[in-house]
Amino acid sequence: TSADNAMVLEVGSNRSDRIEWLTVGRNLLVGTAGGEWIMPGNNDALNPQIVQASAYGSAPLQALNVNEDVLFIQSGRKRCRGYVFSEGGYTSPDITYAADHILSAGVRGWTFQRVPEPRAYAVLGDGQMAVLSYNKMYQIQGWSRWNFDGEAKSVAVADTPNGQDVCVV
Repeated sequence: TSADNAMVLEVGSNRSDRIEWLTVGRNLLVGTAGGEWIMPGNNDALNPQIVQASAYGSAPLQALNVNEDVLFIQSGRKRCRGYVFSEGGYTSPDITYAADHILSAGVRGWTFQRVPEPRAYAVLGDGQMAVLSYNKMYQIQGWSRWNFDGEAKSVAVADTPNGQDVCVV
């Protein structure tokens, strides 16, 4: 066996969870229905490792890379949590803590806009939207709710020559 051989890595969990999302930050981050895991970047067939970082559980929605952080929707779809890298490892703060009502209708889908300002847009189960302005560098974190006469079905961000546009169906 050498470091570049293929490997099968089994998570040391007491349950058989499905993977809900994968994303790369400083390491490979894995969200499962029952917890969140970190696979260090130096993983190989001679040194396989995966470490549980938290046990909140993830909803089946892709996590968002937000500059140096990662945001994910917690199992139940009513909380937004972050993976924030700090000295000593990752922490997983509740981004909805100060506005715990904001996602009460549950998140159906979401996306992230980098420019002109960093914002996450979430389509809620009631057809409305929640918008998170998030910039850790300037300590900005605030939620707003967008109400429509109709119902939002989905949201996406499109790159344009002048930045990014938010498109809502």
